[in-house]
Amino acid sequence: VLSAVARNVAALGAEVRDGWAALGPQLVAGAATPVGGNATEAVDNLYASLVTAVQIVVDQKLLIPLGESIADAKPALAESARAGRSLKNIEINLTAMRAMVLGEDGGPGFAALLPGTAEGAAARKAVAKAFDDASAAIKAVPAPLDKAVAAPRQRKTVEAAFRAAKGVQTVLVQTLPPLIGVSLGFNELDGD
Repeated sequence: VLSAVARNVAALGAEVRDGWAALGPQLVAGAATPVGGNATEAVDNLYASLVTAVQIVVDQKLLIPLGESIADAKPALAESARAGRSLKNIEINLTAMRAMVLGEDGGPGFAALLPGTAEGAAARKAVAKAFDDASAAIKAVPAPLDKAVAAPRQRKTVEAAFRAAKGVQTVLVQTLPPLIGVSLGFNELDGD
């Protein structure tokens, strides 16, 4: 059974890798893709997914366990609390989002759509700084997250991490979309 599960996970991973590799050329050609009927729709959908991901980090992975006060903290609701991976998961999320925005391994990210103006350069710098600040703030939280939200001194580091992640969200929702021509609509978390 374990071998069958491992083979299935490997096959799914290969399909995802190959799908992403094929997506770039399809977008450049303006062809229909699995994420949109044309390049504009696909970019809008991918960007909406990015905004949803940052919203999950801010609202669900940090704010929910943090609560509004130490008395309102919900340490048991921290993601992967039993495994002690809450902070590592957030760090991985931020790294993936950064790659999606700024590119990785020579590949372009959404920042490649920024205009070649001073405003575009300033936006790229602001995005990089927001991600750097958030990553540093997450790394500064004494692990594990579920303990840190309920400990007075450590809680301050979680609050700082929340503010830094919120800074990433602000840049992704307010700064980049008008500069790269992305239209933000509703996302999966907006409710009915």
